[in-house]
Amino acid sequence: MKRLLGAVVIGCLTAVTTASVAGQAATPKSGHALTGTISIVYSESYEFDAKNLTDTWWSRVKRQFESKYSGATLKLIPVGGTDFDEQKKVALLLRSPSTSPDVVSMETPNVGELAQSNYLLALNKYVNADKLFWPTTPKSVKDMSTFNGSVYAINSGNNVSMLFYNKSMLKKAGIAMPWKPKTWNDILSAARKVKKANAGVIPLWLHAGASIGAFVGLVQTAGNLIDGSVTPTMLDRKTNKWVIDSPGLRATLGFYKTVYSEGLGPPSGSLFGSTAAIQPPDLMRKHKLAIVLGSNWYPGQWVFKFADPWPTARSEVGVAPVPTQNGQAPGRATTLAGWSWGISRASKNPDLAWALIEIMQGDKNMLDHANWAGFLPPSTKVASSPAFATFAPPQGQFRDYAAFATPIPSDPGFPVYGRALGDATGKLAQQPSTSIDDAIKIIEKDMKNELGGDKIEKLG
Repeated sequence: MKRLLGAVVIGCLTAVTTASVAGQAATPKSGHALTGTISIVYSESYEFDAKNLTDTWWSRVKRQFESKYSGATLKLIPVGGTDFDEQKKVALLLRSPSTSPDVVSMETPNVGELAQSNYLLALNKYVNADKLFWPTTPKSVKDMSTFNGSVYAINSGNNVSMLFYNKSMLKKAGIAMPWKPKTWNDILSAARKVKKANAGVIPLWLHAGASIGAFVGLVQTAGNLIDGSVTPTMLDRKTNKWVIDSPGLRATLGFYKTVYSEGLGPPSGSLFGSTAAIQPPDLMRKHKLAIVLGSNWYPGQWVFKFADPWPTARSEVGVAPVPTQNGQAPGRATTLAGWSWGISRASKNPDLAWALIEIMQGDKNMLDHANWAGFLPPSTKVASSPAFATFAPPQGQFRDYAAFATPIPSDPGFPVYGRALGDATGKLAQQPSTSIDDAIKIIEKDMKNELGGDKIEKLG
């Protein structure tokens, strides 16, 4: 299910067409009449928690847009399937100005590549004048859609991570409530105690392997550990190279090795199955899982009727920030990634396209988008509203995470890095006897084969 499951496919589709699109792209005309027809492409079956929620939200947006701008029409282009399918469709449509939609919905790690390929319009003049949502958007969120000094997309919702835990299981293991782990060793210690005190319960779910996709593996799991390690670097911005060996990466892999060598994690049959990404919230509801390093979309699964609700989750589930490796500052860590709106450079009416974005980013629409899709609202104003905090407890405790979260790099090499790390963690989960050196070699080999030796580096 959620979120960011697929691999980025933009690179293979955009490289050969950059020149043609750039040459024919329209430039925004200041004061352009807010009339005419514009189009938007979006995910029909992936972002929101159910299709009826998708239809309700988009029908409302269309109605609001056409009501406010009486001479305008919004053409909706829904794409079914996973995020992979939607992003592939976006890439195909953007290849030619004749097929390009005016507005596209995209995953934030894709923004940099699309901007570099000249498919997106720089939005600086719009955001500089905006007073509705941009002033209340944290810098870390803005940075995800900024490329070479220009803003190319507007964030529509984010995913961050925390440790979810079953209070009664930890209490039975002798762990004081509320649980507040300060280091990674505190997590391991708690999992060991849970294993002894709760027979038949999975102590700690830690996503591993490449089958869950580069984004789930990094955004919901390994990336949080890397960001909280003593070497919190995936992509070295000074060299623009991916780090395939460092003390922090070795510590992250070591954490995996400990979890699976001691039998603290889920069985491989569950870990590598087709439903692995969506199992943790269901296992917690069934009281079969004690701790999970998971995403802020989990609580929504316990609220909606179609998701087999868990009415007592509010009292049974606790949450704690993911601690840094040794408790070093800032003391907590999480990755940050999500979805965003961008305007095509081929749009003939960018002012009207921006008017649509303003409607989609209105407080009520942003709130429902967040609640119905399991997102953290990009606006701190909306995130701090009671309607968000109380919708699916304990999601309200995620509200301040954008202040210290580390954005997932928006770089063409990211899916390659995610798959390489997934191959390494999967190996450690299936064969815990694998050495850390061998796990590092897996990452290095994958990265060299896909990106070349000049795109990787090692940090001491």
